[in-house]
Amino acid sequence: MNTQIYLSAQELATITDGMWENIYNNVIINEIHETYHYLQKNDMFVVHYDDWYNKTKSNEHKIESAIKKGISALMLKQNSKVKTSIPTLRVKNTYEALRKIALHTSQLSKATRVLITGSYGKTGFKVQLYNIVKEQISTYTRLNSSNMVVATYCNLTSLKKDTELFLIEQPVSTLQKTYRRATYVKPDISVITSIGHEGIERFKTIQNIIENKLQIAHALKDRGKLLLPYDDRYYDKILKEAQKYKHIEILTYGSNRTCNANVLYKKFSNFGWDVIAKIEDVVVAYRVPFFEEYAVGVSCGVLLCVYHLGLDVHLAADAYYKNENFKSSGLFYEVTYKKRHFYLYDQSNRGGIEGYESFFKTLSTIEPKNSGKKILLTSEFVDYKDGEMNFIDTKKFQKLIQKSGIEALFSVEKFSEHINVLGDKSIWKNHSIDWNTIKDEILKTIQNDDIFCVKGIFDSTLTQFIDYFKNLDGIKIEKLQSLNTMAQKNEAFKNLKTLHYTDIDIFQEAVAKEQKKGFIYFFPFLYFWSLSNNRELLIDTTNSSISLFLLDKLGRSDFPRLQLYIPTMPLCSVEQTKAFERIYQYKESKNATIVRVDREDVIKLKEYDSNLQFGYKIDEYLFEPKRYENLSGGAFRNLRHQISTFLKNENVQIVPYEKKHEKGCLDLYDTWNTNQAHKYDNVQDETYSKNCLLHYDKFNQEALQGLVILQNEKVMSFAFVGKIHNDMLCLFIGKSDHALKGVQSYIKYQLLLNNKKYALANDGDGIAGGLDASKRMLRPVAFNKVYGAYSNEKITLLNKKYIHKIVEIQKQAFTTTHPKDLIAEKYFLKCLDAQRVYGYLSSSKNLKAFVVLRYEGDNLRIYDLASIQNNRGFGSKMIQFVINKAREENYKTLSLEVNANNPHAIHLYEKFGFHTKEILEEYYYSGENAYHMYLELHE
Repeated sequence: MNTQIYLSAQELATITDGMWENIYNNVIINEIHETYHYLQKNDMFVVHYDDWYNKTKSNEHKIESAIKKGISALMLKQNSKVKTSIPTLRVKNTYEALRKIALHTSQLSKATRVLITGSYGKTGFKVQLYNIVKEQISTYTRLNSSNMVVATYCNLTSLKKDTELFLIEQPVSTLQKTYRRATYVKPDISVITSIGHEGIERFKTIQNIIENKLQIAHALKDRGKLLLPYDDRYYDKILKEAQKYKHIEILTYGSNRTCNANVLYKKFSNFGWDVIAKIEDVVVAYRVPFFEEYAVGVSCGVLLCVYHLGLDVHLAADAYYKNENFKSSGLFYEVTYKKRHFYLYDQSNRGGIEGYESFFKTLSTIEPKNSGKKILLTSEFVDYKDGEMNFIDTKKFQKLIQKSGIEALFSVEKFSEHINVLGDKSIWKNHSIDWNTIKDEILKTIQNDDIFCVKGIFDSTLTQFIDYFKNLDGIKIEKLQSLNTMAQKNEAFKNLKTLHYTDIDIFQEAVAKEQKKGFIYFFPFLYFWSLSNNRELLIDTTNSSISLFLLDKLGRSDFPRLQLYIPTMPLCSVEQTKAFERIYQYKESKNATIVRVDREDVIKLKEYDSNLQFGYKIDEYLFEPKRYENLSGGAFRNLRHQISTFLKNENVQIVPYEKKHEKGCLDLYDTWNTNQAHKYDNVQDETYSKNCLLHYDKFNQEALQGLVILQNEKVMSFAFVGKIHNDMLCLFIGKSDHALKGVQSYIKYQLLLNNKKYALANDGDGIAGGLDASKRMLRPVAFNKVYGAYSNEKITLLNKKYIHKIVEIQKQAFTTTHPKDLIAEKYFLKCLDAQRVYGYLSSSKNLKAFVVLRYEGDNLRIYDLASIQNNRGFGSKMIQFVINKAREENYKTLSLEVNANNPHAIHLYEKFGFHTKEILEEYYYSGENAYHMYLELHE
């Protein structure tokens, strides 16, 4: 990369109306600085004078020291008496000269620009973004903090000719000055990192701070992007102000699923965060090597920048773990001192109310090892010069401090002025204006495995304490290093993108080639279903095939699950294997699942992978639309009656669904959900039903068409259908007010009659008795059988070596309800001898669940079923196994007994179609009742 500034020496003279002394050809100028501290070899040093903005003292006295640093050029006032032997550009006013160079360079440079501002976190955001993109694109930025206007000018003057990306932060000033400085930059992307009370004394109100900072939006290019922090406490006000600017596109980042970049999963471990996030249509897994609770949200904003810069988000995510905290954020160290091993959390240079709130939130996520405790040395919580004192929320701080788990607190400087922030004052061990007075007591308090925290405002002397601490005799201190623990998971997400409604054409083309019949191949359903907060559907369209993955169980403490949702299309061994390998990589183990497999795919999949096991799930009803032209014969007697009943209703209209019907349909849905959904809660997912109504207009009439039945202009029923492929229709969602007689049957009949061009229509499964009956009334011509597939997981007949694990699982699952002999080894040994016990073994041969069966004529009885843990799916797999076994062995019914006080188990069995036959009073040893449940088995 070229390190020299954009302009030549002669161009600098021309632009500034200046004159060179001691000039020679090819003088090298890498950067231009007016701050002596930042000077490096081959830089130009700009001398500031009393007439400079915000400068009261000249720095001419630093020239000799600057020359010793190896600078290559100087900029001086024309009347300066300083004489040097190095190239010197003399100008009328060095401040104005610097400003002119900045404006000229900005106009010439073709670099994409990102401008960052906010009350806190500007420099950290900039540095993190720089570190993760610098290998992808030629990037220039100043890695130091830039809180003065002159820093903006120096940054711009130092741009290079080959700079493709320019990152710059900007402090807030008056409305006019903020706007003017932003126009110098002319950003493509602007970022707001946060809004806080810093500078409140100057700007008087938070609203004024927001308005001033949002002046940067004026300078954004047409359709430029403005990134806002959703989790900021003042987000609503920031958004309202941003919406005044009509020429820009507003994007958000944070924890909410509506954000353009949002967190899907996060877990604090090993002093950092493991993160999975959605960045627009890309899902990435990465390691955030910081401790602060806000760090994950910030990372989403940084990666959102990467996405809209057109760079590779996965590569950037892979590089994230290499970041290091900027000095104003927290630094974490491992310390050995006088035979004690503990940790230091240094936030000695991070001030303000918001900084302290975040600090205590962060502490609540960090737990010491073994018997270690949290110790805090703190200054006052506010910068008095910023006028923040009146904004301390005492009760809020009391809760934050209590939750943080601090056991010992030492304070310095003005902390005692707001001691009421401590609800429990017993943790306050000592206070002194000067830390020197209490330093020995503090050091004696720290023991093995403790986390020692030092937190101060910007002007606190606690930075000096840190210097003292680091230089103690015999101390060994090392900054914690982060490892990329998420690399394999991120690799698994590469080439995947989240499902979008525009994917319909390529998806339907693949479905048509495969002639699929399943409900799950109806694209609008997939899209609406994927909009739920707890899942994402990810699609891979590489290598002329389609693989659809389900990432679900989002928003929980457990790690999200990745499964193949349907077999690859077209179904071939190579692509199917690649899809499984992606899941293996994500899970870091050799097992995978296909959620839905149509019957015709089972044989092919068995040929590809002998380890695959299949479990029957459901039968989907298939109808022939042409049959409804003539409803003669006994088969349609009930349907004819329903239609006749409906036609007797008065003031009824049947109309195509339009956007104007949305509210009425949503109201009907809410009423239906209140009155009916409890009957079908095993499959109800209200998000996709509502999403169909809200996003109906994303699809054309062939893909999705709806009918609405009105009575006196009130919506009484609505239903939708659409194309799976040219020969296959899908009956989608439908909800009805049953007060209108016959309406549910009539609307479905009408939809079938309107779509006679399709050979077949899929109406999904029955899920419950009432729905089954209504579907059977329409006389299906066939069923589409659906299975689940599992790789490298085995349900097998158990032998006696598993006896101890069986008893252990049984005792954990049932503590009081079963007779004592049922828990005894003797009982299970008899069952094992009789070959009636089957177990679910993981790939490592660990027993996860078992079932005890009894063979009773035409009935197969589940006598006992238990798993190691609820909500892990082991029990469901065992039930599905028994259903499959019963079908294969031609049993007519399945039966079982379940505790009447166990709603989780009852719900699980109902999910598989079991019904309650009778109540068995005092069935269990504890005297509790049981439900006798059964399932009829039929093809």
